[in-house]
Amino acid sequence: MVRGFIASSRVQPEIGGADGEVRKLGDQGVRYHGLAFAVPVWLVPAVLAAQVSLKGTVRDSSGRGLPNVAILVQPGDRHAGTDASGAYALRLPPGTFTVLFRRIGYLAASTTVDLAAVDMLELDVVLEAAPAHLPEITVIESAPAPWLREAEERRRLGIGHFLDEALLRRSESRLFADLLRSIPGVRITRYGNRLIALGRSGTWCPMAIWVNGIRVYAPSSEETNPFRRTLAPGENAFLDNWHVTDLQLVEVYNVADTPSRFQATGSSCGTILLWTRTH
Repeated sequence: MVRGFIASSRVQPEIGGADGEVRKLGDQGVRYHGLAFAVPVWLVPAVLAAQVSLKGTVRDSSGRGLPNVAILVQPGDRHAGTDASGAYALRLPPGTFTVLFRRIGYLAASTTVDLAAVDMLELDVVLEAAPAHLPEITVIESAPAPWLREAEERRRLGIGHFLDEALLRRSESRLFADLLRSIPGVRITRYGNRLIALGRSGTWCPMAIWVNGIRVYAPSSEETNPFRRTLAPGENAFLDNWHVTDLQLVEVYNVADTPSRFQATGSSCGTILLWTRTH
């Protein structure tokens, strides 16, 4: 079919936006069907004799017939709709009418038809799909977790050593113990086939370890005693318990720089603060 209205020269096609605003359509088209109105029984023959047939098909831009297209004829406030194939047919009295075609998802279209001197008018219409308008999305940056804000404040003070998330992500293939080796004041040593971190407080001794603000290991006085170094450290002292992929931030402090919140019994050789990605 030819794209647009197929009608007599008296048809002046227009097209409107989805919000109902109408503008000139040019050679693009639309169409709808159906009409019901009541008249006195004794006037039926005269009314039918004077009526004009208006029919056609409403299609989309690909040529597919559009069902359920709503049609409004003014004046008179007459309503109709297309069938499953997009076809419509209605009868109107002679006169000039504005015919409006609407369907959800398509731009509304309208045209003015002059039915004063014809018996039948065929009006085929093409409805254009309405452009998708996505709602504006406002992205609000979430506030950092309290523990992270506190860690950043400690970093600004210039004390301790920090392994931030960017460094940890670049180092996921490495052992956690290997990252700690690069920090001044930390020594990695073996206990059997496992590794522990030592800090210095007159002598080298195991460092306290905190995870997500909870102390999980603090060496006993026997463990920090250089004359009893054969005493086995607690399980949470071993660095192979902690994997780089699980960590978001690591803070390492010697005994003098350990923040007051983390100064507890067993921190006399320094402190390691671990913050995981899932807490």
